[in-house]
Amino acid sequence: MATLRKSHGKYYIRTYAGGKEKWLPTGTSSMSEAERHLKRFKKNELDVKQRLKDEVKRTDENRTIQECIDYFLKHYKTETGITESTFKSYRLAVNDFKNAFISFRNIQDVKDFHYPRLLEYLKSCEYKDTTINIRLRGIRVFLNYLYQRKYSVRDGVPYIPFSVKEIKVEKKIYDKYFTPEQLRKFYDQISNPKHLATFKILEITGMRVGEFPYTRREGNQIIIQKSKNKKERKIPINPAYIPVYDLAMNPPYARNTIIHLFIKYADRAGIQGKSCHCFRHTYAHRMLEQTKNLMLVKEILGHSSTRVTEIYVDRVTSDEYLNDMANIDLSK
Repeated sequence: MATLRKSHGKYYIRTYAGGKEKWLPTGTSSMSEAERHLKRFKKNELDVKQRLKDEVKRTDENRTIQECIDYFLKHYKTETGITESTFKSYRLAVNDFKNAFISFRNIQDVKDFHYPRLLEYLKSCEYKDTTINIRLRGIRVFLNYLYQRKYSVRDGVPYIPFSVKEIKVEKKIYDKYFTPEQLRKFYDQISNPKHLATFKILEITGMRVGEFPYTRREGNQIIIQKSKNKKERKIPINPAYIPVYDLAMNPPYARNTIIHLFIKYADRAGIQGKSCHCFRHTYAHRMLEQTKNLMLVKEILGHSSTRVTEIYVDRVTSDEYLNDMANIDLSK
């Protein structure tokens, strides 16, 4: 706060700028005249502060969509520690958001009634329904982050354009896992021992493809060192498969290599609409049938809650199928 100080018969206004004390001359030795100078100075100071506040408010309420995207991409990964693959998915999602509202400059220009426009754009990209939902989840993370960080403001309060809701996806029962016949056809295409060992380990452990290169074995347990939730976890392995695991890990293939190999062998087997992640779903169904213990399956899969695990298993109602899965011969 500015105050008056007298030195050598003259009054000065003492103030602080940049953390340093400054004395501004009033040019008068009169107390009353100096007080008028101080009053004008304080008024000007308040006016400047208010202008700065107004400028900040105008900036917050005129964030361009590109500014918001840049802010999100710059900070979110560092703050949350998400994986590179998740970050890539979010980057694609926010790019779709920008393209859907290409004629809009500021994020505050996007309103609740514009949400159908986003859905129409995603559908025009000819994405599968599951891909649309992946994009929508990424956009939801993006908008929520801006809201929580108060980076996007409207009328002085944090602003979010709309609530993101995923579209309904009609899925066939077997979309997410392999039937026994599909597994047999898939393995029949593989002659390379290390390729075969790699996919067998994915099937009998249920680990994520991205986790596979970052594992080690301690006795009859596989230690996941780099999991999605950043927590180390253990997966039991049948002693008969220890040589299979050791072969697959000497040295392990990278995630992208495994995915490319899967596509090649799945194409040869005539298997469509599947991914490496289906090994994980297959494992989840088999383990639940064998153990009847949802909590145990959750821990082995490394899920954050049993609700996530239930997503993996709630689509199967056929006892015949589950029994067949439990009796799969894993030997080549």
